[in-house]
Amino acid sequence: MNQIFPLHLKTPVNFLYPTLLWVCLLVSVPGWAQNKPATKPPIKPTLKATISPTEAAKKREEEFARKVAEEKIQKLAYVKQYSWLAIEEMKRTGIPASIKLAQAIVESRWGTSTLSKEGNNHFGLKCGKDWTGIGIYKVDDDRDSTGTLVGSCFQSYATIRHSYISHSNYLLSPAKSVRYSYLFKLHPLNYQGWAEGLQKGGYSTNPNYALILIKTIEDLGLRDLDVKVLGEMGGWKN
Repeated sequence: MNQIFPLHLKTPVNFLYPTLLWVCLLVSVPGWAQNKPATKPPIKPTLKATISPTEAAKKREEEFARKVAEEKIQKLAYVKQYSWLAIEEMKRTGIPASIKLAQAIVESRWGTSTLSKEGNNHFGLKCGKDWTGIGIYKVDDDRDSTGTLVGSCFQSYATIRHSYISHSNYLLSPAKSVRYSYLFKLHPLNYQGWAEGLQKGGYSTNPNYALILIKTIEDLGLRDLDVKVLGEMGGWKN
């Protein structure tokens, strides 16, 4: 009874136990039995939320409105900082403070452009043949004989006040009288006439220059500065 299997089929105990132990280890560890590294379960792709064309358009409008509001705050900060220069020049030359500030805001991107930061040039004035000061070169709209864009020389100033004065002198220059002299006969509160005259005179190549200046003046309430200066000067005396 003690011998259930034939003797030649018996496995010695000291050999059977280690063998069973290795088999258990191979079965319990994933991938060992196949001699391959264990693989992680596949990750299900995350579905991106989709929005309708109407929602997308609304989002773009909200972003645009936010940007416009931020820029208006920056423009008003510029007006607060430099309105005294525009007022000073209006009293000296008759150029409406509203026009002066609107041009400075547009031309210098309210004091953030490279030209305004590096050269204190807030009106985009180029050197011209009579300029004897320092110049800054940047590509604008000047071309060589082959039609290739070349670097344009822009006036550079020691201070921003010099830029405001130079702008006034440019419009008053006898060399520019054909273009701008009649503007000084307009009523100082006629900023629309000034804006249209500056575009007509070729101050900017932008076909919407006058409209941009007018909108800037009206959005920021710059006409109030003209009224204030006229009051301090005792009215308009042409």
